[in-house]
Amino acid sequence: MPHADPLRLVVLARDGSDRVQTAWREVRTFLEGRTDVELLAAALDEDLPAAPEGTELAVVLGGDGAMLRASHMFGTGQVPLLGVNLGRLGFLADLSPQEFFERFDELAHRAYEIREHLMFRVRLRRNGEYVRDETGAGGEEGFLGLNELAVSSRTLHMIEVRLEIGGVPVTTYNGDGLIVSTPVGSTAHNLSAGGPILRQDLRAFVVTPICPHTLTVRPLVDVADAVYTLALENDCDGATATVDGRTRLPMSCGDVLELSAAEVACPLVKLPGANFYAALHNKLGWGGQPRYRR
Repeated sequence: MPHADPLRLVVLARDGSDRVQTAWREVRTFLEGRTDVELLAAALDEDLPAAPEGTELAVVLGGDGAMLRASHMFGTGQVPLLGVNLGRLGFLADLSPQEFFERFDELAHRAYEIREHLMFRVRLRRNGEYVRDETGAGGEEGFLGLNELAVSSRTLHMIEVRLEIGGVPVTTYNGDGLIVSTPVGSTAHNLSAGGPILRQDLRAFVVTPICPHTLTVRPLVDVADAVYTLALENDCDGATATVDGRTRLPMSCGDVLELSAAEVACPLVKLPGANFYAALHNKLGWGGQPRYRR
């Protein structure tokens, strides 16, 4: 049955590329022709300071990077995100433009599910004090992330990262760095580094070493309800902590990162039929081994 009230949404099209701006014009024309939707705002040149009151969902035009930007933009005031994929793989932005237009009636009728996904906060502590970046963000509040925290070397030298989970020592990783990823981020940098794929609805983190010097060191999965402490030890000149590939924090020997589950989650809009393993088949080519005729 049709919903009595129009669907209140915002559109995020911050990428200035031709494909995103062309898609925005097509979406705007499409929405203007409907009476069951109310476009509250569109972010084209600048981020929205906050979601307008009454916003039910945000349509994000772009790829997974645009989805990450949206989650960072909304901060603690998260809004359900619907990604229209104009990029490559699109694990977060998993709806094609054609599917968006064809299935919009389901959105207007609220025939969708909102799935909340684990986010994290990370704080950088130096000499007993919490560090801020050049914009003034950080400090005791830290930095919000959806995909992963990566500690990596900016030089050809190995770095040493000591890990504790819930106050219990795990090991010291020697190599090019270390990734702590959410389930959503497990198909990103973590997967490229040889880490496992996690179901997106799991409440866990995966720790994956980057080119470890010790071959017996392997990725591990542990609970999200613990503080992950990463301390830089010897030979750490040139190390950087990166949150979601966006926030970069230069590090020095003795610096400590504290990562924990955030107080907010990232809500993603899923239409009926959305299936995690179907997405793996479509995005990663999990169609099975080829069969040859004799």
